[in-house]
Amino acid sequence: MFAIWDFLYQKKSAERMVKRTRFIEAVKSGQKDTVVQFLEQNLDPNMKIFEYNEASAVLSSRTIYPLGIAAQKGYGEIAKALLSKGANPNARVNDGDLSRSDGTALI
Repeated sequence: MFAIWDFLYQKKSAERMVKRTRFIEAVKSGQKDTVVQFLEQNLDPNMKIFEYNEASAVLSSRTIYPLGIAAQKGYGEIAKALLSKGANPNARVNDGDLSRSDGTALI
């Protein structure tokens, strides 16, 4: 019985990770319709995104948020969609400097 539960939990966890990854890629590439579709499926607009350095294959301690990505890239419509679904405009970016606890304001 535990094996079945473990399998189902891992499957659901993997599906959630794929959904999150596709959502993040849609935000990064400016695919408004896809972002809106994911938000309508109740994906968290305030999810933390940990940056990945492909050159060194290391997960960075720097965290950002979907709204920050949209604002940084100038995707106003995506930013509006994220805000309409509850994205926090006062969220802070952790730039990797762990000596600072407040990070940097997104907007």
